[in-house]
Amino acid sequence: MTEPTDLVAAKTVLEETEAIRLKSFLKSEGIRCNILSYHDSMLDGISQDPGHAGWGEIQVFARDLERAQRIIADIESSGVDSQSEDGPRP
Repeated sequence: MTEPTDLVAAKTVLEETEAIRLKSFLKSEGIRCNILSYHDSMLDGISQDPGHAGWGEIQVFARDLERAQRIIADIESSGVDSQSEDGPRP
C-alpha cells in the first residue's frame, strides 16, 4: 500500500534538461519533487537500469501525484518550453 509520503514517479523524462524544467514548474506550484536519473555519471551516460526507457523520472509524494501530473500535462499541452533564470515563464 502506498503511503501519502512515499515517493512515486510522476513522469518519465527523456533528458536532464526536461527534468530540471519540470522540477522548476512543480516547485513554483508548491509541489516538492525529486529528480531520479537512470544513469551513472561515472559511466558517461550509460544507463544503469535497462528496464527503464528514458533518462530518468520526476518523483513526487504520492499525495501530490494527481496534481503534479495535471500540471505536467498542462505544461506539455501549452507548449511552454523555456524558462528564465528565475524560473518558469507564465
